[in-house]
Amino acid sequence: MLRRLLIPALVASTLLGTRPSAAQPTAGQPLAAGALAASAPQEEARIHEISKIIAEKKDKTPRALFGELGRMASFDAFKALQRALGDVRGQPTKKAIYSAMGQLRKNVELAPKVMVRVKKDALSNDATESRAAAGAMAAFGPEAHDDLFDVARGSGDRPTRALALKGVLAKVSGDPSKDNLELVLNALAVPQTTSRQGALDLVRRFRTEDSFKRLTKYVGNKKNSTAFKKLIVAAVGGYKLGQSDVIDTGADMVLSKAASQKDPILQYYALTSMARRGGTANLKLVEKLAKAKDGTVRRAALLVGIRSGAKKSDPVKLARDRDPIARQAAAITLGETPTDEGLDALHGLVTDEDHIVRAEAIRQLAVRRDLRSVLILIARLEKENGRLRADIRDSLGAITGRDYGLNAKTWAKFWKTEKDSFQLPTAETLAKAVSYTHLTLP
Repeated sequence: MLRRLLIPALVASTLLGTRPSAAQPTAGQPLAAGALAASAPQEEARIHEISKIIAEKKDKTPRALFGELGRMASFDAFKALQRALGDVRGQPTKKAIYSAMGQLRKNVELAPKVMVRVKKDALSNDATESRAAAGAMAAFGPEAHDDLFDVARGSGDRPTRALALKGVLAKVSGDPSKDNLELVLNALAVPQTTSRQGALDLVRRFRTEDSFKRLTKYVGNKKNSTAFKKLIVAAVGGYKLGQSDVIDTGADMVLSKAASQKDPILQYYALTSMARRGGTANLKLVEKLAKAKDGTVRRAALLVGIRSGAKKSDPVKLARDRDPIARQAAAITLGETPTDEGLDALHGLVTDEDHIVRAEAIRQLAVRRDLRSVLILIARLEKENGRLRADIRDSLGAITGRDYGLNAKTWAKFWKTEKDSFQLPTAETLAKAVSYTHLTLP
């Protein structure tokens, strides 16, 4: 009987170049060469039982059974998992099988065979198979990094490339080379790769002159998605002016290319990024876009012009412009203008015929925080309707640190009594005094 049981094991070991052993693995420890070749009789029976269940239940097979095969770390278990790939169809189930194969790698003789199979499937033309294999291999650890790079470069399926790249993001971020940037551009457009913040951080690793040139080319390519172009714009727009000549020039180049595209959405995102950075050197483009048909693009371009110090973009003059979009842009920036002329212009916009202009002017008075604005706001509180009354209350609170609600007469009484001796509260005092928390304090 013993002889009959050992013969299959000996045949298997001869074919695979190993010797049978009764030694069993310690959990989590690699197995020495020759430690396992064929399964013990009880294990063989269990493998057969699991294989039968998989063949019957297919994608409904409990995932724990695949894991059980993986923990056996035997050649027979590997064969069973390979057969299981033909029994199932769904990507999640196939990924569970490849993950179980990953557990087999603790058998040092099986490890290379497992990696050959999983990598081969990750590079296959079957998208379901390749995505499942790449997704599982991404969790295999540093030993799989070289294979993951091969898949990220060689797969014809973008989601597969993205899933492979997910496993080597840390390594890529530590080496912002031209080749690695290409990997990122080919893969990050797929949401499975990483979170949005992770993608932004990764793109910002590439700060060389060549990197900025490649990003510029990418955002200018009509074939690339607006969603990922916006992500690049957001990443580059996070660089403040003055970090370095290379970054200042490179970021402005990328944002200018994005703003020059015909897509109003991309134009708007690029222009707002320019405005947040503090301006642009490309004033000709900004002046052109300040005449765009799209109002949001026009306003954003005017903001960039103002913050760039363009001669045609004086906010005090724009506050008197016939175009309400121009007056909106003026209102947004006059809160940042520390001159009496700027404050007077902002007070004038509080009574503008356009409600959006009025709303922006009211909000910017909270930023400017000048006691001369209190009477202007109280007077407007009596005449304004709707949501702007709440905005006026917020601005009065941001200036005075008091909250008398929406009652203009109560505010007027307070100011008549205290204005002569009233001191502008500090930001610290204001933060403690204001009873509502939705204010953006200076």
